[in-house]
Amino acid sequence: MGGFEYSPLELLLMKITLAVFITVGAIGNLGVILAVVGIKKWRTPSNLLLANLATADLIVNVWTFPITLASIIQGDRAGSVTFCKISGFVDNVVILVSVWTLAASSVVRFVHITRPNQSRTCSYSAVLRVTLMIWTSSVLVAGMPMLGWDEYVFSPVTFSCSIHGLPGFHRYYFLFFCIIAFPGPFVLMSFSYSMIFRKMCTVQNNTRKQTMRQVRASIILLIIIIMFSISTLPTFIVALLFWSKITVNIPIQVPIVLHWVLQSNASLNPVIYSLLNAQYRSTWADFVSRHRTRARQRRSLANTPLNLERSRGGGYSRTILAPRPLVRRQAVTIPVCGVGDGRRKSTEIL
Repeated sequence: MGGFEYSPLELLLMKITLAVFITVGAIGNLGVILAVVGIKKWRTPSNLLLANLATADLIVNVWTFPITLASIIQGDRAGSVTFCKISGFVDNVVILVSVWTLAASSVVRFVHITRPNQSRTCSYSAVLRVTLMIWTSSVLVAGMPMLGWDEYVFSPVTFSCSIHGLPGFHRYYFLFFCIIAFPGPFVLMSFSYSMIFRKMCTVQNNTRKQTMRQVRASIILLIIIIMFSISTLPTFIVALLFWSKITVNIPIQVPIVLHWVLQSNASLNPVIYSLLNAQYRSTWADFVSRHRTRARQRRSLANTPLNLERSRGGGYSRTILAPRPLVRRQAVTIPVCGVGDGRRKSTEIL
């Protein structure tokens, strides 16, 4: 693989593709995070896991992709050897966080649909603890090559830093990583969705509407899981074939294409969610509309004459003079936020 060289057209296509991935992925994943954090009704356990997945994908968009793009432009490794090791470490952390977050999301959906009386076990605080555990364990597993078990090296074929596969005991780290990353999470996801669809077939009419709403959300998550599986599993299967040294005639273009399919997943998730979730689209449309309305109101107030007058409570109030034709000028008093007693009403976007 080391002697493989790309044509100028292939390098140009890779640069354009990465630029699209960075733009679409960063905007889309940041939008999902802002929706969950900034909109009160979106702060649910399931959406917290969705925001966690978007955070992992956002790291790929703003860290991994720019480094890969810089390596393609430079024609060699971008940065020092230490920087390459850190990059490989971050990439593996993100993979582990993504797959275990999808597994946790499947379990939460399974509990809400098939065990509604036990849904308190999947509370916001419980899911937050699970999220912290996912990040901690992912850092520990991905950090082992940094401590001496195998190492991260630069690959001129994929323009990224990945597990080297040193001889002896070190080569078993890749097998260990694959076992942690795939069998457990995919067993959980398969079990959860088999039970969800079994419940969907036996649901009673009086609870059908509520259950079907949960099922629709579960289908969106299932599509994300399927796309994640399509983009990750073939890559690791081919890598395992190379690792096991099984004599298989695999063209060099196959792992290259699979690597780029894997890379695309970080930008694909927010697109899937935006296309399939009408509530998500309407929420953002409403948010943008309200933001524009408030901006117009602020500009209108800024262009209106005003005076500050002493109020009875010792603070100050803003007096907006609103002249009307052929009518005596009237004064409208509006409390100024942060001046006087400092009280302010809380506002909710939705």
